[in-house]
Amino acid sequence: DIYSSIGAAIGTLRGPLHGGANEAAFYLINSFTSASEAEQGLLDMLRRKQKIMGFGHRVYKTNDPRSAILHRWSQILSDKRNNPKFARNDLCQIADAIQDTMWKQKKLFPNVDFPAAMAYHQCGIPTNLFTPLFVCARTSGWMAHIIEQRANNR
Repeated sequence: DIYSSIGAAIGTLRGPLHGGANEAAFYLINSFTSASEAEQGLLDMLRRKQKIMGFGHRVYKTNDPRSAILHRWSQILSDKRNNPKFARNDLCQIADAIQDTMWKQKKLFPNVDFPAAMAYHQCGIPTNLFTPLFVCARTSGWMAHIIEQRANNR
């Protein structure tokens, strides 16, 4: 049934490896206080073979075309933001340092989760709502697949 199908789809997004990758990416960005600290911290994480969320993609092999669009919007939102509740205006520089380091060290490009984390944050969306927003954006597509499956019996 449709309810169980949507419920199962939501359940698959739990955790940092898929649906929660944008949250994990933002926690990483926000954990550093400067671009140089981010570069050094990332190098240390790579030495310890820790997972870095928001990089690489199973389907896209050279870049994620969605990433560039969201990266640009996160920069625009950061530049135009004068809201005092966002005290840190250095997050875009930190994110760029992380992206540059991942490319230099691993030849991994940011997937959509990495810049989405910044764009969501710059819009004032609380980090714990990143994954539910991810779900909302996909629900109509899931419904279309269910309806098509039922209509064509495949």
